[in-house]
Amino acid sequence: KRVRNKYNVRVLDLELKALRSQMNPHFIFNSINSIQYYILNKNPKTAYSYLSKFSTLMRLILNNSIVDFITLKEEVEALNIYLDLEKMRLEDELDYTIEISDDLVLSETLIPSMIVQPYVENAILHGLAPKEIDRKLHISMKKKENQVYCVIEDNGIGRAKAKELNASRTRKHDSAGMTVTKGRLELLNRANFDNLSVSIKDLLNADGVAKGTKIEIYIPFKTRGEND
Repeated sequence: KRVRNKYNVRVLDLELKALRSQMNPHFIFNSINSIQYYILNKNPKTAYSYLSKFSTLMRLILNNSIVDFITLKEEVEALNIYLDLEKMRLEDELDYTIEISDDLVLSETLIPSMIVQPYVENAILHGLAPKEIDRKLHISMKKKENQVYCVIEDNGIGRAKAKELNASRTRKHDSAGMTVTKGRLELLNRANFDNLSVSIKDLLNADGVAKGTKIEIYIPFKTRGEND
C-alpha cells in the first residue's frame, strides 16, 4: 500500500509538471501577439521598454513554472509586470489595482505556482479588451484561515456577451490556458489540496444588465520552512 501511495503521488507530480509546461508556450504565444502591433507601430524607445518588461516577465514565468510553490511576493511581482504590459497594449486604457491585506506576509506565504495569472489574463482578454474605454480590474488577496482568498473583479462586458462575440469571430479565442488551469486545480485537489476552489460570478446592474465578472479563488497556502 505504501509503495502504491508513493507511486500515485509521483504520477500526480508528473501530471502537474506536464500541465505547467503546457502553460508557458500558451502564455508566451499570447504575449507576443499582444505586443506585436505595439512594436511595429510605436516609437523605438517605448518598444524597448515594452520588450524589457516582457523579457523580465518571461524569466519570472519560466522560473515559476518549474517549482511547485512560489511566494505571494513572486506572484504579485509577475502580476504587476503582466498588467503593466497589458495597460501599454491597451493604450493606457486599463485601470488596475492589487490590494494585499496586512495579515499576509508576501515573502513568507507560499502558494501553488501559476494559479492566479490565467484568470487575470482571461478577464482582460474576454471581458475588458472588447471595451474601448473605462476598463477597470481589481485584484485583492487576504487570509481566510489556512487559505489565501483571492478576488479578481472587472467591469467588462460579461461572460454572455464575450461568448457571443467569440462565436461570431472567424478566428475564435481559445481557452487553452483556462482548460490547463482547470486540470491543474483538479490534480492539486487530488494531491491533498481538496479545499482549493474557484467560482465565477456575473455582476449585474439594477436592470439585470451585465456590468462585469467576479472570480473568487480559495488557495491553500503554507509558510516558508513549513514541512510538506
